Amino acid sequence: MSARTLTFLVCLASFAGQALGSPPDITFLCDKTPQICTNMCWAIRCGEPSFNSTLTFDWPSAETKDVRRSRGGCGVGHNPCGVSRTGPGHRKAPFDSCHEYPPASTKEADDGPQVSRCVSTAEKVAHAVMMGQLQDKWKRENKTTFSIAFANLDAEGVRYCDNDSCGNDGFEVQDQTVTSRKTMPLFKLYLTRARMIIASMEELEIPTFYKREHYRYDKLDDDVPVWMENDDEHGDVRMIEDMVLDELPWNYFYG
Repeated sequence: MSARTLTFLVCLASFAGQALGSPPDITFLCDKTPQICTNMCWAIRCGEPSFNSTLTFDWPSAETKDVRRSRGGCGVGHNPCGVSRTGPGHRKAPFDSCHEYPPASTKEADDGPQVSRCVSTAEKVAHAVMMGQLQDKWKRENKTTFSIAFANLDAEGVRYCDNDSCGNDGFEVQDQTVTSRKTMPLFKLYLTRARMIIASMEELEIPTFYKREHYRYDKLDDDVPVWMENDDEHGDVRMIEDMVLDELPWNYFYG
């Protein structure tokens, strides 16, 4: 499966500098994986405890990952989202796979009971492949820490990423219970030059230039640099130089 057929956007910084103010290392397109975006945004904004949007690969063993998944409610051999299961957060097909945040591949999974949600198998497979590709790239470059953000926040089926209420929709499970949090942090919303709106917990420097893959719905001015890069695994990839242009009001989607 190529990076271009996957349903995520990876944004990699094209400049050196401080981590503070840099663009996110990976930005998830929520119109493509709405249930997984919903789960991650709930965990970051609404969980109790909530979790950071900056994570750390610690290259755990398969056994450690199994332990972490079990702690998060997505244990191997005990899929709470299976069609024959019942219990907190259970849903009907096609939501038959369990997704947890923070993921078992990161050390932050040890920071408390993870948040889980039943999602479709198609979403989970695509997400796992993209995270695996990021892991491989980070290992080659001797990196461990990465930051995440979200885009296409108002897509159908997405909740919590656009700063709406943390009222639990009944499918967010933490420590084996469905709970709600009264106080909730808010994402900072940013507009890029290609007219993409990004939700980030981190404050981004304005302006910040970064390169990323070009997608067909980008709205590009004539002076936006566009070029082709060759990836040994995925072939030619069309790239653009995007820029974080402005910060939007936190309630942009509700104002």
